[in-house]
Amino acid sequence: MRRYFIVSAIVCIALASSGSAEMNHQAWDTGSVNENLPGVRAFHEDKRPDMMPFAEAPNVEEVVEDSLFSDRGLDNYYANLWGWVTIPKTGSYTWHLHADNHTVLYVSTDENWENVEEVATINGWSNVGEWNGGANGGNDADSVPFTYSAGQVLAVWGTMVEGGGGDNLGIGWTMPGSSTIEYLGENVSIIPPSPTKAGG
Repeated sequence: MRRYFIVSAIVCIALASSGSAEMNHQAWDTGSVNENLPGVRAFHEDKRPDMMPFAEAPNVEEVVEDSLFSDRGLDNYYANLWGWVTIPKTGSYTWHLHADNHTVLYVSTDENWENVEEVATINGWSNVGEWNGGANGGNDADSVPFTYSAGQVLAVWGTMVEGGGGDNLGIGWTMPGSSTIEYLGENVSIIPPSPTKAGG
């Protein structure tokens, strides 16, 4: 019995740790797209993560190891990145985007997807690592500052469209006491927090 308990505990720890530094990435190869922010909002209106399974299934469903993907090598598709972020320390946070192209970032103040609100956009495109919108991304790639508490869990969802050429979507933030923009790293997970599991 003791051996079974130890093995079970190790499996649980492994499963819990496997969710750190990971986000879900989905893409829909539609053949034609509306390459603008209204088109991105309209396409993803019925594709919020808690609405799965979707009426229109994605062509790609995968887990990426950070809050970033790039260079799919295809054109004319819509895509997203989503996961749950656990706030590491109390203080002021600002959200940042780089994307190619037209992207909307939604963040909730809790773990529930129905409470996400638009906090930043790319109205155009920017290169990987080119935060703050770049020359072609508009002026709204940075959110206003938000104050969060340590341990608070947020639902984070980035949506985008790709017409032709390069493609990327990166979600970053500046943490309290820092001016450096970082990807979400070990603070983001694909594992639902306990209240969401219980509610489901």
